[in-house]
Amino acid sequence: MNPSRPPASTLRLLAGLLALGALLLACAPQSQGMERPAPGAAAPAPSGASAPSQAAPAPTEAARAPAAPETVKIGYLGTNMSNAGIFIANEKGYFREEGFAADLLPFDAGTRMVPALATNEIQVGAGSAGAGLFNTVHRGIHNKVVADKGSGPPGAGWQAMIVRKDLYDSGALTRLEDLRGKSFGIFAYDASQEVVLAHYLGLVGLTMNDISVVEVPVGDQPAAFANRTMDAAWAIEPSVAILVERGLAVRLLGSEERYPNQQTSTIMYSEQFANQRDAATRWMVAYLKGIRDYNDAFVAGRNREEIVGILEKVKVVTDRGLLDKFGLTGLNPNGYVHRGSLQEMHDFFVKKGTITQPVGLDELVDDSFVTAALGRIGIYDSPLYKDPGWLR
Repeated sequence: MNPSRPPASTLRLLAGLLALGALLLACAPQSQGMERPAPGAAAPAPSGASAPSQAAPAPTEAARAPAAPETVKIGYLGTNMSNAGIFIANEKGYFREEGFAADLLPFDAGTRMVPALATNEIQVGAGSAGAGLFNTVHRGIHNKVVADKGSGPPGAGWQAMIVRKDLYDSGALTRLEDLRGKSFGIFAYDASQEVVLAHYLGLVGLTMNDISVVEVPVGDQPAAFANRTMDAAWAIEPSVAILVERGLAVRLLGSEERYPNQQTSTIMYSEQFANQRDAATRWMVAYLKGIRDYNDAFVAGRNREEIVGILEKVKVVTDRGLLDKFGLTGLNPNGYVHRGSLQEMHDFFVKKGTITQPVGLDELVDDSFVTAALGRIGIYDSPLYKDPGWLR
């Protein structure tokens, strides 16, 4: 035996240890082609350019998601044509484009929206600015009339006086003078229809005391005529055409024929929403886009099929055969209300006593949202709204 050579058993032990070490090294985690730094040592920089700064963490789903749209509750009066601007703006996505989700809430009269506006239960009301809205000013509530939502320039005959067909056919009710002693339906007291009715009665020497005025919401008009509990009424499209088509009523005259430029219906903001200047202006932009699409279709004759399809979807148009029989609904594509008409309404209800204390019109009407919206979308050339009262 060579004393300098280790015994064979020792050599076999060393070989086994080396093999085990190699196996453990192969199983150890690697650092993407780089040597593992010793504990506490700085990691070596990659070759080439200096190492970039630490990458930002990937954005979370919440960070990538768009902001949720703001819900705006909009009170409206039934499925009538004067709401076309709201329906079109909603269906065409104009409200969504401006960051809103529209929650449409039906009411049976514009006057009943006033308490809901006062408490911000709804942010936008689409109805008549009656005596109640003026009276809120004296209670420290500053809701605002901000835009047109249904009016009667010459050529817009969407609100009409209709009379029961049997009375008309018999000759008992064919003229304004024949209203004496008859029952006459309006949607609500202390709103625009009462003012127009008083004006028409005055043309033939009658007063409100010469007739029996009854409150009949738009949805109850067919039954009231069919049951003969109402002799005449103001009606709006599409109800006018429907009631005439059913043989329940006859159209006597349009409200605009002898009392043009009436501000029948308005857009109203709650005080809280009006104070959100940017949001309230964006809402107005979306609304006016819808109004302009309506005017394009029914006044200018453009995109009619698309807009009629939308109005069918929301049940304003339920029979295309009646569509051409509708009186044209006046919707100002430049948004402004007729201040002269609103002043006449105010004065009428002050005289009646239901506006308890006179209110300066500027305390209630705020044109600035329309003006700001027009700054974004420009002026629309309208053949209907030429009277100076519709312009600013």
